[in-house]
Amino acid sequence: MRLFVAVELDEPRRLAAARAASDLARRLSALGLDRAVKWVEPRHLHLTIRFIGEADESQAGRIQEALGPALLTPVFELALGGVGVFPPGGSPRVLWLGVVQGAAALADLHDEVEGRLQAIGEPPEGRGFSAHLTLARFKDLDRARGGSVRSALREAHFEAGPCRIEAITLFQSRLAPNGPTHTPLLRSPLVR
Repeated sequence: MRLFVAVELDEPRRLAAARAASDLARRLSALGLDRAVKWVEPRHLHLTIRFIGEADESQAGRIQEALGPALLTPVFELALGGVGVFPPGGSPRVLWLGVVQGAAALADLHDEVEGRLQAIGEPPEGRGFSAHLTLARFKDLDRARGGSVRSALREAHFEAGPCRIEAITLFQSRLAPNGPTHTPLLRSPLVR
């Protein structure tokens, strides 16, 4: 099974992010990029703390045991704002909303989850943590069209007020031709 750990947004923030995605879709459509963008469905919008990847049943059980106890990271407020792409140069692959409040707490949460996973033998993720909410993924964009995307995003503005983050969720992701399904397997609370 394919696993990842995330924090979930409350409904008002998820709807605000979906509205931002709609606005950005119109901007990118005006550039003729409809076919180059795959949008994340609003119900799947979340902030990934740690992508784990494929795990067998035994490994998944150990992961659930490791992540089950309450975390030491305190409950915090998270607010989204700003729009950007990864990587910062060259052809964009990911379109994201930034984190303007709570980024340090998300980094602490990532470090705690990473530590628990490494304690049971999971290899480190291998890349630095960057707090963001993925809205879309690009496919087959050349540098010129990537430059057009970055220009269109310079004029985009987005902010969503804070939401309270009280837990992490371990998700199972099933990939399918019509899009993924994410099933929560475990929710672990943060310290109050």
